[in-house]
Parts: sequence; structure tokens; C-alpha cells
Amino acid sequence: MEVEDRLNRHPGVVSAAVTTNVPTAGGAMQFQIRTEESASAPLESLPTAQMRVATPRFLDATGLALQSGRFFVDGDVANGEPVAVVSESLAQRLWPGQSAVGRMLTGCSPFGGMCNPETRVVGVVGDMRERGDAESPPLLYLPGTQAPFTGQDFLVRTEGEPLSFAAELREIVHGVNPDMPISNVNTLERLWGEALAPRRLTTALIGIFALVAFAVSLAGLAGVVAFAVGQRSREIGIRMALGADRAGVVKMVLRRGAALALGGLGVGVVTALVATRWLEEMLWGVTATDAATWIGVATLLLGVSIAACWIPALRATRIDPAVTFRGV
Repeated sequence: MEVEDRLNRHPGVVSAAVTTNVPTAGGAMQFQIRTEESASAPLESLPTAQMRVATPRFLDATGLALQSGRFFVDGDVANGEPVAVVSESLAQRLWPGQSAVGRMLTGCSPFGGMCNPETRVVGVVGDMRERGDAESPPLLYLPGTQAPFTGQDFLVRTEGEPLSFAAELREIVHGVNPDMPISNVNTLERLWGEALAPRRLTTALIGIFALVAFAVSLAGLAGVVAFAVGQRSREIGIRMALGADRAGVVKMVLRRGAALALGGLGVGVVTALVATRWLEEMLWGVTATDAATWIGVATLLLGVSIAACWIPALRATRIDPAVTFRGV
């Protein structure tokens, strides 16, 4: 289209493309995907994918990686063979462990069962998250020449600050069609920020409550150990009178604190294994059972818990055996 061509010729533009839905916008049309393998399957049992129309420079404008095959080219014309590109998650869902390039599929509307013409898959691209979802939705891409659309979102990658080109880009668009409305000029970074704002707020609140609970638990642990030291002051005094050194007393008190910490850690691990199932959708790139995370957090908690017992341990070494014996 002429607007896209003019945008790509602008000296400050690296790449420009047109699509129906920018990432994070949501609201994409849903299709149920029928393949040769599911030709006789009922419509309601077919996997669902979001459909996005895009022009050839879509990958350059978004930075999305091509996994196999190719993306759309100028030769994908309206009267040519219908082609499509699928996301990696959709390819794995339709043809697990197999190549998707060259396969045939048909997109059917879930409302009424109307289906598009059979389409050949020419490429597979990386997944793209929508609106902060933990899992990337399956996406089906169709070329703009074969799937005409009315609503247009321009994706423009620039060399400098994107919004500094806003006025010039408006002039280019209005130079082609003065009546074309332009709204919501924004950067993908800001759109992602808006999409993630509720999730970030939730995560921040969970983090604050977790820190408060952590501080309370450390104070409680230190208090319990201090109380235990007070209860065993005579025993500790006798030990020191009989020749126990200060290092031995510190180790004895820290072992007591470590035992309490390990018991609490065991209960916490079991509880967390259940709770993290509810939080898994917030953990991008980290599974609920990620071994490195569990080991790291457990080690940190145990180390800090033992450190919290250090003051009661030092206090135990200051017990005067003479005072202890006078109280016997």
C-alpha cells in the first residue's frame, strides 16, 4: 500500500508494516483451525488460534524471529495460492514434533462454522505474548493482499526516539489520504507498560506482603532462640564453667536456630508447591518448579534465618558462670 511504501522511504524509518492488531492490543479474531489430520473432527474439538493480518515487513518492524520457512513476500498476491504463517505454539499444537512448512490448514469461524479456503503454511515465527499473558496465544498470520482488512495499525521501527517522528509520520499518512483518522500514536514499550500495569501492581503487593511476613518470621525466630537461651542460661553457664569455649556455645545456639529454620522451611516448601500453581501465570520464563529458584530461595532463607540467631548466640557467650552458680 502507498502509505506503507512512503513510510519505508522515510530517512528515519528502519522498517514499517501494517497489521490488524498490534501486540498487547488484544481483540484479535478467533479461528478454529482444521488440518488434513482433523478433516473429519467436529468443529468444537478443533484448536483455536488468533488471526492477524500482516504485510511483508512485519517481522522487521516487530523484531519477531523467523523459525523456519519464510514470511510473506510481494509475490503473495490476491489471486495467487493462499498462504499463511503460524506461530511456534500453533505449529506445535497442530503438528507436534513435525515441520509445519508445506502443511495445509483451514480457518473456520466458531460462529456458524464458515471456513476460509484451504491455505498452505509457508513459515513459522516465534511466539508473541498478548497483554501480559504468561503463555503466548497461538497465532495465525495471513497476508494483507489475500485477507483485506479495514482497521489498520501501522508498526514503525525508527532509528531514534519513536515519538519524535510522530508529526512527520502523520504528514505522510495524510499526504496519501487527508481523511484517514490517526489515533493512539504510542510506543510498544508504553503499550506493554500499560498492559502489564495491573500484573505489576499485583506482584508488587505480593512482594510487600512477603517481605513483611519474612521480617516478622525472622523477628519471631530470633525471639524464640533468645527465649531458649534464657531458659538454658544455667546450663550454658555450667558448660562454660566446665571449660566450654565461646565458639562452642555460639555453635550450639546457632544449631538450635538452624533446626527451627529447617522445620519452618520444610513446611513453607510444601505450602509453596501448592501456592505457586496459582501464581504460575505471573512467572514469565520461570516454571512453578524451577529447581534453581527453589534452591536459591531456600538457601537465602536459611542463611538469613541463621544470621537472625547471631545476636542471641552472642548474648549466650556473655553469661557469667559465677552469676549462674549463685542462682542455683
